Amino acid sequence: MPRSCMPFLSVLSVLCALLHSLACLLLSLLLRTPIRSHRLRVARLSLSIRHPFITLHDVSATFPAVSIYPSTSITFSILTCTPSAFPARIICVLINAQLKSPLSIVSTTRLNVLIYAHPPPATAPIHATLNGFRLRVFTSSRTPYHVGRLRSALLRSLLCGEVLRCNHFHTKLSFEDEDDICVRALARCLVFHDRKGRVYAFDRVRGVLKRTWPYADEQGRGMLEIEATNGRWLRLPPAGVPAPPIWRGLWDPMAQVELTVPQAHIMFDDFRIRDGNLLGEALRAFSSTVKPDKDILDAALGGY
Repeated sequence: MPRSCMPFLSVLSVLCALLHSLACLLLSLLLRTPIRSHRLRVARLSLSIRHPFITLHDVSATFPAVSIYPSTSITFSILTCTPSAFPARIICVLINAQLKSPLSIVSTTRLNVLIYAHPPPATAPIHATLNGFRLRVFTSSRTPYHVGRLRSALLRSLLCGEVLRCNHFHTKLSFEDEDDICVRALARCLVFHDRKGRVYAFDRVRGVLKRTWPYADEQGRGMLEIEATNGRWLRLPPAGVPAPPIWRGLWDPMAQVELTVPQAHIMFDDFRIRDGNLLGEALRAFSSTVKPDKDILDAALGGY
């Protein structure tokens, strides 16, 4: 099969799975019973035609495990969607949303999504703001798929991109309770460009890594905590950087999104550096930039 067909087939499989889940959820809502391990409950629905909006109250949904995604449940208090004719756009507000899976818990106090039918020049068609964002991963040995992708993207951007600004960077190493080592890092006004048309910006980022010393204990004890303030993920204007084609959004929806996260808290209850494969990711990013000898690269990655 030609490699050029793989992205299309991948998108097609995702769309089929999505349509199947949507159909099962709607049937579950109408019949008030689980359909193929899908369940959807809505306590109340409000609809207005004169001042167009639709609001769902106290919603819960459950999905079965599919491919790389574990079984998941989603709950939220209120979802409101309001269309606007001038300009043509839809405003969606999600209150107190929480997503649970065997791997992690993700929650946000408020999610605002602004979708433009005809976005202004140099503007992404979708703008999202996550307030009170919290992510808890139970163990780094079972990192959720999308968290792993985000980690890889950030690492590659830092290694292969360009740091545009960093007003302050500070690290500190200390020992606690004689057995624990603690590494702290703090960065202020951090801005970097991934050289692919995206800019990451943070007013403040703080990280704390605690780990049992020595590392001989395979089970060990470790914890990673990251807090970020006013994080932004922005798309550069088309000038100098080609704008991604609309069809790309089918298998890369985030290419059409600009994201703002005023407060973010990320926590790994159990964390081991080797689970993140940071050295392997760094070597792969390095290989994509300078094209080192393949045998040397394979040997370096052999243990990772």
